[in-house]
Amino acid sequence: MHSTRRRLLRAVIDAACLGVALLGTVVLSAVVVPAQAAPLGQKSARPNQPSGTAGPERPDYSALLAELDAHGSAVHQPSGVLLKNMSFSLPDQSMGGSFRNVEAVAYVPAGSGPWPGLLLIPGYGMSARDWADNGIRFSAAGYYCIAVSQPGMGASDGPADFVGPWTMEVLGAAFDKLKASQHVDAARLGVVGFSRGAIAASLLATRRGDIKAAVFGGGIYDLELAFKEIDSLMIRRNMMLETLSMLPTDAPALTPGASPEQMALTAAAWKLDPVAARQRSSLLDMGQLSARVLILHGREDLNAPISQAYLLRAMLRSLGKLEAKSMADFGPLPGEQIDTPGAAPFSAADFLLLSFDAAHGIGRDNFQGNTLDFLQRVL
Repeated sequence: MHSTRRRLLRAVIDAACLGVALLGTVVLSAVVVPAQAAPLGQKSARPNQPSGTAGPERPDYSALLAELDAHGSAVHQPSGVLLKNMSFSLPDQSMGGSFRNVEAVAYVPAGSGPWPGLLLIPGYGMSARDWADNGIRFSAAGYYCIAVSQPGMGASDGPADFVGPWTMEVLGAAFDKLKASQHVDAARLGVVGFSRGAIAASLLATRRGDIKAAVFGGGIYDLELAFKEIDSLMIRRNMMLETLSMLPTDAPALTPGASPEQMALTAAAWKLDPVAARQRSSLLDMGQLSARVLILHGREDLNAPISQAYLLRAMLRSLGKLEAKSMADFGPLPGEQIDTPGAAPFSAADFLLLSFDAAHGIGRDNFQGNTLDFLQRVL
């Protein structure tokens, strides 16, 4: 049944991306409610982008983070947001029960609370500290946040397992800590993930009934399908190594020092272990989802094919989960209508790239603004 559903959805998505009205409006006739653009209708100007559009630089948090390192806490001004070191250790049974460090930072609003709680999950190569900009923005809006570095990222002990069992155990423990905080309203909990963090957030949201709101930015929801579509050999290599689908001893082109030309020689034969791929794919588990969902995805995403976002949206609709919201840049698919009068897709200027998400094409202000708009409506 699952394989049949996936083949049907895959055919629908392929047809939609080509502009072909395959299957009429069986899956694609539901109304899309676009999330709003950045607050106050402002365009999301980007620093250091080629067109020269003026815009505020991303804040420098180096002094604030140095204070956090020195004292275990620091207060951001003028927001009054308190940053606290919330790192913890967790026994890894796959390594004989030895404890491994997990880097975590809490971003606490000014005031007494209790506040709705958010687990923040950065993507590949990003840490809980790197997400200070997001943590402060969300916390200043009234959310108690805990950001967690995935295994192998930041100061969290590795190795990375591409959102595998250990990563999910770590994030589950972090979510439990969030829920148990005396400053948090345990009935109003959410998860926000970006890139690889969105994969993790989608998996967590299908496994926990206490998550009420979930934001997936530039995510992958069917790892095996994405593996076949992704152009980047580096990303595909990471998938292979971290899921233990193939080892460098089996394919020397997978070693870190291998050139793109060396990788290309064997790339056609690469394939993911099907069990590992299924463990990391939330798409077929969406029937267990109880959270409201916001899907954010750049049209020209270089790392996560946009077909993944369409695929997730189609699955949610096939399950009758029409509360899912989609970013207006998706645009209407064949047979769809936008039900907000005067709503227009974001212009290209709204998706000028910032360094931290250059490969995904969403942009900091759109990510933060749309996330907050969604959270304020559902939490």
